[in-house]
Amino acid sequence: MPCGAGTWPAIWTLGSTVDVWPDQGEIDIMEQTGWAKSTVLGTVHTLAGYGGGGSTGSTTVSDACTAFHNYQIKWTPGAIDFYVDGKSYRPSYLKPASAAGWPFDKPQYLILNLAVGGILGGTVNDATLSGTGLEVDYVRVYQMP
Repeated sequence: MPCGAGTWPAIWTLGSTVDVWPDQGEIDIMEQTGWAKSTVLGTVHTLAGYGGGGSTGSTTVSDACTAFHNYQIKWTPGAIDFYVDGKSYRPSYLKPASAAGWPFDKPQYLILNLAVGGILGGTVNDATLSGTGLEVDYVRVYQMP
């Protein structure tokens, strides 16, 4: 992942319905902030909790900017679990009784992006952006039968 100040790489899903955000849900499989390069976040956004109020957890990946890692979720009908290199790093997000907290019975689509600036990107330092990029080796999606 990039290490330039102000970068904000993410791997995430967004609901494919016509509902507006956050009604259709969002799963941040991996987000890295512009000011803490070894911290990786995993967050669930729903109508019941979004933005700074989303259900989030984090872990330290000391070489996040210099080595490849596998960022994963396991999304089942009753929970979403977050992993880095096969190791769980935050409590499961369990399906709540309220429909506002679980829009994940509908399809989501996958997004991989590198934003510059913004709330989590922070202050941009143009001098550190040269040659910056988000390098992805592969993407795999498995569906249970």
